[in-house]
Amino acid sequence: MTDSHETLEAALGEIGRLQKLVSKGRSRQVSSAGEIDVVKAHAQTWFRTRRPILVASLGEPSLQEVDEAFREILSATHRATSRTRYIALLKLLRRLFSALQADKAIELSSPIEPSNTSDAPPSFGAIAADAEMQRILISRWEECVASVGYGLPIAATVMLGGLLEAVLIARINKLPDQSTIFKAKAAPKDKAGTVLKLREWTLNHYIDVANEVGWISDTYKDVGAVLRDYRNYIHPYKEYQHKKTLTPDDAKVLWEIGKTMMRQVLKP
Repeated sequence: MTDSHETLEAALGEIGRLQKLVSKGRSRQVSSAGEIDVVKAHAQTWFRTRRPILVASLGEPSLQEVDEAFREILSATHRATSRTRYIALLKLLRRLFSALQADKAIELSSPIEPSNTSDAPPSFGAIAADAEMQRILISRWEECVASVGYGLPIAATVMLGGLLEAVLIARINKLPDQSTIFKAKAAPKDKAGTVLKLREWTLNHYIDVANEVGWISDTYKDVGAVLRDYRNYIHPYKEYQHKKTLTPDDAKVLWEIGKTMMRQVLKP
């Protein structure tokens, strides 16, 4: 499946989850700050990340109606808007996206340049059912992209390490039976041989166990250790001790590693 297909599927999934969230509210209007923030985040994700990918495959005219619907949603967040209006707009978006899947199948199947798509956030719905948590993960992903883009290597690496750890924890928490995780040979233990609680695990532990249960390939497990070491440079004294300066090029390499690992973890 191409990035365009994946992006459209992700957008459809996000709209469906947002529709469920809005429908659950009991008040006539969507007025709570939490709900409004989630609605805004979904609309902004479209314009910042999903839209640029699909424009490359489908062109501007094909997305005009979708853009108008998202603009109306953003505009609605600045006033007291009824749930029925939001739901109507979200239903419209689902129809528009479904029509694009059917009418633009050829365009969506055409490969596009990786440079246009590699930094697009994946859908986190598979590991985080809560819309607010999905928003946070997408926001952290975008902060990583921004930090790498602006040449802020330490900020980018620290953000990446935290995001990767959050994705791994979310995948574990999503399991109906976590016994496989705690029985893994790589699971950290105390001196008595008892497996530590998840809150006591380090990023390295999560990566090793994820590799053992098949979520992360051997190659990325090995290079993941590099990310762990570089992440320690959040402490200035560590950088001073090691006489190693993290460069923007280092951060770019680590970002390529990290986002591939996260996409591996997100696969069912």
